[in-house]
Amino acid sequence: MSNRALAVLLTILVAICGFLVWRIWELTRGDLGAAISTPPTTAAADATDAFLTAWSAAQAVDHIAFARVGLAGGGISAFADDIVVQRGDQRLVNRDGSIIYERDGETETCREAGSELFCTPPKPIATVAERAEELRRLVASDQWSYRVRFSPTVGCYELRLDLSRGEVTQNYGLQTDYCFDAATGAVESKIVRRVNRTESYEVSELSGEVRAEKLRDVFPEPILERFFQ
Repeated sequence: MSNRALAVLLTILVAICGFLVWRIWELTRGDLGAAISTPPTTAAADATDAFLTAWSAAQAVDHIAFARVGLAGGGISAFADDIVVQRGDQRLVNRDGSIIYERDGETETCREAGSELFCTPPKPIATVAERAEELRRLVASDQWSYRVRFSPTVGCYELRLDLSRGEVTQNYGLQTDYCFDAATGAVESKIVRRVNRTESYEVSELSGEVRAEKLRDVFPEPILERFFQ
């Protein structure tokens, strides 16, 4: 083969290779562009949206829950049985005879002594709107520091702290696992894993029917009157 023919053949081969490279780039650049401009997985974005929807709905669900509250760490564990009642923006908790009464933006603790009811002065707490704003900032804003994932159990989610993005928060620790009840939408379980301890809230019985007559055996009448007024 002459040098001229060899040069023509090489030119043709280079052209074919160039065309193939161009076609491969054209066919894949949409996929490559999407990988650069979107979150690591669409599942993460879907989980975040689903979790925020479930969490927001749970804040407004009327329900009565019988729950086991636990604290474990450093070789020590402690548990208490809570009766939790939520009605609108109000929440009652009976924990070993102490009554915690939360309204949207304040809380007080009461205890009966004989026929008398003694309550602490109301203290300010974060409103539902403030807690929702903080949660959205932590999981769905440009300043996010927690990644939300679907748990293997339906209706459950995992919030995991990315230490490269932020520090441990009081409400969510290193990781918080949430489960929501399919029937009522209320929180069925919540486990907060911190640096040196784990806090748990596990519901054993749940009802979406909140009526005063069902609560008179566990909450003082003056509290119920305020709660249902």
